[in-house]
Formats: sequence, structure tokens, C-alpha cells
Amino acid sequence: MVRADAARKVQLATALDGEGLAVTRAAFDAGDVSSRCVGIIAAAMDKLPETLTDVERVKVETSLVQKAQQLNPGRFYRAAKFALADAERSAAEVAEHVEAQLVDQECRAYRLATVTMQDLGDGTTRLQALLPTFTARMLGKVLQSMTAPRRDHLRQAAEAALADGQTAAGDLSDGSVAADLHASTRQALAPPSASARPLTRLRPLGRRRRVLAWVGGRVGTPIGPTSTGPTAADVP
Repeated sequence: MVRADAARKVQLATALDGEGLAVTRAAFDAGDVSSRCVGIIAAAMDKLPETLTDVERVKVETSLVQKAQQLNPGRFYRAAKFALADAERSAAEVAEHVEAQLVDQECRAYRLATVTMQDLGDGTTRLQALLPTFTARMLGKVLQSMTAPRRDHLRQAAEAALADGQTAAGDLSDGSVAADLHASTRQALAPPSASARPLTRLRPLGRRRRVLAWVGGRVGTPIGPTSTGPTAADVP
């Protein structure tokens, strides 16, 4: 944590000491924006297309500084992804710029992803993970559905199955963990009725179509098919 804080301070100092960001530097020196917001502004400005003129870059930076004073860091981080709109570029250009940032963010998240599982030897396993947000939310729903109190009948069925010589989860001889509780207890449970609700397969919307529609609404020029827009997982 100390090393990460030191790295952020170095990045902040580098960004403020370099060329540009005069508006941001003045606001930071006056105490109008936090160091975290300065980092967001610096990152957003660094990702702008090189084709922008100096006048357009100053206009974008000024708008970002104003938003940094009005929004909390979380909302400002999301708003900064649409910085190109303040240069009065078309909705299509803004959407393409936002999409490129989302792709970069997603790729970085998967590069940093890690999962470790420690079998504690008592039928439980400690799980630690760093996952992309969307993946983590899906995993969270699965884990909640398996550990909720209403799933207790699965535990009871699994314990009853041990009488037939089966092994409890976490006690496999090779040190692995038996985690498929639903599969291992399927025969012990009553078969589903014909009217039972089938499992739903998630099918993500096309990201470009979703971003185009959402950005069009934000900059006042709706384009593309109607969409609910990127979720919080898309633009964290």
C-alpha cells in the first residue's frame, strides 16, 4: 500500500510538472481539486486523440476541472471517459474513443486477474481473487445462490449421499476440492417439474452498439439502435 501511494505521488508530480495541464495545476494549487481528481484528469488528457488542437485540449481540460469540483471521484472517473465530447466532436467519434478506453480497461483487468484457493482441511476453502468487475459480479451471484439459507437442502442431500461412500467437499485425497454441489446432489433431489424455469444464458449486448447509443444521448445526437447504455461494469 505504501509503495502504491508513493507511485501515485510520483505520477502526480510528473503530470503537473510537465507541459500542459496549466488549468489543472492552478486548480490543484488553489485547493479546488484533489490529488485523485488530478490523476483522473491527467489520464483522460493523455488518452485524447493527437489530432486535437491546443485550443480544443484547453477546452477539454477546463471542462474536466469544472466537473472535478462538482462530482465525487467515482462519478468524475466515469464522466472523464467522455472528455472528447467537450471538444465538440461527433457522437460517433466520442463513442469510438469511449470504446477504446473500455477495451484497454478490460484487457488490463484480465492481465491483473488472479485467483487463489486454499483448502483449510475442514471442509471449507478460502478464496481470494482479483477479477474484472463484470466477472466478479457474475461469480458473486453464483456464490450467493449456492450459500444462501434456502439452499440448505443441498447440504442435507450431500450429507445423506456420504452414506454411499462419497467424500465430503474439501477432503479429496489429492488435495483438490469437490465444489460441484449441485451436480453431486442432483440424483438425491426431486427431479424438476416440466414447468420449472430453465436456466438463463447471459448474452452480452454488442458493446459498440451500446456505447454508440448511450454516447449519442449524452451529447444530444442519438445514433444507432435504442439501448440501455453501458452498465456500471462497463464504465467503472
